[in-house]
Amino acid sequence: MAWPANANNISTTNLDAGTDNPASARPDLKAALDEINSSSSTNLTIDPTTGVVVVEDVVQLNPVAYAALPSSPAKGQTAFLITDGAGSTKNKPIYHNGSSWRYTNDDSAVATS
Repeated sequence: MAWPANANNISTTNLDAGTDNPASARPDLKAALDEINSSSSTNLTIDPTTGVVVVEDVVQLNPVAYAALPSSPAKGQTAFLITDGAGSTKNKPIYHNGSSWRYTNDDSAVATS
């Protein structure tokens, strides 16, 4: 599930007070769920005013084989590579430097075949 691209579309008018009528809240809840469902293919962009994103726990990257990496990666993308292009087991984090995938531990190039 992804966060809605425009959370401002979600109304809390009938959800923000203990005296609100549950029947009145139903359309708001349905609209919120529709907004979440329609956002499932969008990227989550975090744009804090400080320019810093702090993660207070573990970040888990989905393990991926070389063949499943993006065909047009952007500089700075990262992944957890399980097998390289030659089929060798790696289980290492990698990043894209704008022209090739590189291992984060030693900056060596990832085998493409």
